[in-house]
Amino acid sequence: MKIEEIIGTIKPLKPLSPADAQVDSLKRQEKQLATTVKLTRVRSAIAKKRQQLSKLLSPK
Repeated sequence: MKIEEIIGTIKPLKPLSPADAQVDSLKRQEKQLATTVKLTRVRSAIAKKRQQLSKLLSPK
């Protein structure tokens, strides 16, 4: 396949209306916040397990 054939199949995106752009932005923010929430939960669980482990391993 030639480069011209590949480039010829790519269609340019039309610009979004302001309302559509705002909706798109809010969807991206929602996705990012969901990821942040998941990471925060995992990090706090790891911290809790580390604390439990350090209690078990500490000399009495």
